[in-house]
Amino acid sequence: MESTTTPITLPLPLDQIGGLIFDLDGTLVDTRSINRAALDMILAAYDIDLTGVPRPPQGTAFTDWVRLLTDHRRLPSGMSAERFKQLGEHAVIEQAALAPVIEPVAGLARWAHGLEPRLPAAVATGSSRPVASALLTGGGLARFFDTIITREHVARGKPAPDLFLAAAERLAAPPHACVVLEDTDLGLEAARRAGMVAVDIRPYRELSHGPAV
Repeated sequence: MESTTTPITLPLPLDQIGGLIFDLDGTLVDTRSINRAALDMILAAYDIDLTGVPRPPQGTAFTDWVRLLTDHRRLPSGMSAERFKQLGEHAVIEQAALAPVIEPVAGLARWAHGLEPRLPAAVATGSSRPVASALLTGGGLARFFDTIITREHVARGKPAPDLFLAAAERLAAPPHACVVLEDTDLGLEAARRAGMVAVDIRPYRELSHGPAV
C-alpha cells in the first residue's frame, strides 16, 4: 500500500500542483559512482589525458562531456564523438542496476503515484533515453512516471529551461504549477528560468540510500 504522507516537504499546496518534475542522475538515483567508473574506464582504455581540460559543472550530461573532449581534441584518433558517447552510455547502462535509489525522492514519486487522483509526474534528464530507461528500470521506478524527457528531446541542456518546459507541456501543466526536484545548481537555475518552483534534494540524498521497492 502506498504511503499517505509525502517524505519531502513541497513548496506549494497540493491543490496548486499540476505536476512533479524529477531530475534523474543524483536526484532519483545516485549515479555518481557508476558515472565516474564508466568515464574512468573509457579514459584509461583509450589513454585520454584530461590535463588542461576544464571540469564541467556537476549535472553536466555525458553529451556535454563529449563536446568538451571534442573541443579540446582529446577524442581517440579516428573515433567520432557519437561513437565515444555510445561507449560511455553503454558502460553506464551495464552498471545501472548497481546505482542506489535515493529513497526520500523515490518515496515522493511513489506517494504522488498513489494519490487519488494521481499527481502527474515526469522525469526530465540530461541523460539519453537508453541510459534513463536503464536507470529507472534498474531502480524499479519506471512505472511511477507519466513521461520521460531526455537530452534528445531538446536543443539545449541545463541551465536552459528546455527540459523542464518540455516535461510540463507533456504533463499539460502550466510551468508555475510544476514542482522540480533537483540536485545541482545547474538544474535549479534551469527550473528558475522555466518559471517553476524547485526543491534542492541534496540534503535528502544524504539521509538514505535505502533499497528500491
